[in-house]
Amino acid sequence: MALMSADCDVAVVGAGPAGSRTARNLAGEGFRVRLLEEHRRIGVPSHCSGLISPRTLKEAEIGEEAVIHRLTGAFVHAQDGAEAALGGGHTRAVAIDRVRWDETLSEQAQRAGA
Repeated sequence: MALMSADCDVAVVGAGPAGSRTARNLAGEGFRVRLLEEHRRIGVPSHCSGLISPRTLKEAEIGEEAVIHRLTGAFVHAQDGAEAALGGGHTRAVAIDRVRWDETLSEQAQRAGA
């Protein structure tokens, strides 16, 4: 097994969305960052349903490469049988490829120097 130098200012453990974003931001500020992940492939296994808000998509600065579908409406069913319809024609949620999402955030961190 090859050993990696631990000479860094910050070690971020976990290359999920929060870890990759943190590593990217810190590296962008000039810190020497190591982003550590326990799995062989970033995003696998997936730990999320893959539904995010349009705001989350914008904040991630990823673009459309991980977007599978935009949801503009839904029916919400309550346990007592009540139902609420959501609509209006604008995007209320975005279905993403969660593995691609994690990979892209990790790639951003690496390009920033992590």
